[in-house]
Amino acid sequence: MSVLFSAWLALDLELDRVLARQKKPKILVTGATGFVGRHLVGYLLENYYRVSVYSRHEFSRSECYGLEPEDWFTGAMEDNHTLTSACRTADVVVHLANLAHAGLSNQISYYSFNIEGTKAVCEACREAKTQKLVYVSSALALNPAHSAYAQSKKLAEEVLVKPLGMLQKLVTSFVLTFCVRPTFMGLA
Repeated sequence: MSVLFSAWLALDLELDRVLARQKKPKILVTGATGFVGRHLVGYLLENYYRVSVYSRHEFSRSECYGLEPEDWFTGAMEDNHTLTSACRTADVVVHLANLAHAGLSNQISYYSFNIEGTKAVCEACREAKTQKLVYVSSALALNPAHSAYAQSKKLAEEVLVKPLGMLQKLVTSFVLTFCVRPTFMGLA
């Protein structure tokens, strides 16, 4: 009797898990292999969200968080075709991908990856008609004179919050965007 009860309980719990996932939006995370991204993907999966990843790194079972290969998109931020295909699979895109290496003095690298990458994600979301885009910035964007990284994050925010000609008009016509600027205690 207890074996039968255990089997029914397991089946019931699995059914609850499946139904919970069906109700949750599909979330695409860029930058999922970074520190914040790994934790976000883990949290989303633990809470039964359907998750996919867009990464410059190839799929690896050791870093896949329990995802299947079809939920892992590999490509550069400037790879519009792959990025748009990934966005088409999602209801929400969380854009975490950025270049944040401490001590990197090349402003062009920050500009090209952080600002142009954000523009590419906006364009891909527009083309894919993604419902929502969440851009995660940095507390350092509060003081853009602090570093090239801080300046690039501030400028990337402006891609989302200030009209920038045709791109901003097209993005806001299809995609509800949010800009999140995490802060540390005492910095905001």
